[in-house]
Amino acid sequence: MLQEVEDQFANTNIQAPVLKQSYNLGTGLGEDNPNVYKNQAVNFYVDAPTARWEGDLMIGHVEMESYPTQMTIQYGNGDEGSFYTMGKPVSRARGEESRKTATSYTYKRSGNFHAYATVSYSGRFRVDGGDWQALDVVLTKETVDPLLIRVWWVDVGRVGGTCDEDDTRWGCKNDPTMGKKDNPNPRLRKADIRTGQRWHLNDSGDGDTEYSLHRDWPDM
Repeated sequence: MLQEVEDQFANTNIQAPVLKQSYNLGTGLGEDNPNVYKNQAVNFYVDAPTARWEGDLMIGHVEMESYPTQMTIQYGNGDEGSFYTMGKPVSRARGEESRKTATSYTYKRSGNFHAYATVSYSGRFRVDGGDWQALDVVLTKETVDPLLIRVWWVDVGRVGGTCDEDDTRWGCKNDPTMGKKDNPNPRLRKADIRTGQRWHLNDSGDGDTEYSLHRDWPDM
């Protein structure tokens, strides 16, 4: 009968978790803004909803719950980290340094990366309204969609004139050596660890290829 309970738990329909980061939260930029700076802590967290099942089995009327207990994040650059917490969004004021958290990570090199997470779920059940009992089975669920992280470095230079006069000047929004921050399909520094893609949205590089940006990045 216990095997039937464990089998039911193994077939529980757990919603796929979603990996997020809150580096820009509180700065006036969107929470899903992918742009971060290298050597600054990026706070990662996972939305991993619990799941519940209730029904009649041979053992009786069973209530069952699953809950996330551990996550492993693959940062897209070859590193990964494991945590016994799902983390939470953390805001910062505009101009403040990002804060290190229990689930933050610091990218040491600039580039575009795809990050993923794998979440482990434990479970518990009770029969006919009795006491809750832990299950020995652990389920894992992976995030489906990649989280784009765009790691920038800060460069300082002296320029003459203004961007209003020529917006292709060094450091201006149309500077051809800087690429486009809002490019929806940037080239990845490393191929996607799950799909092997070299580009964010597909593998054909539709849109701005950012070739000049990647060619000139000093630590590529």
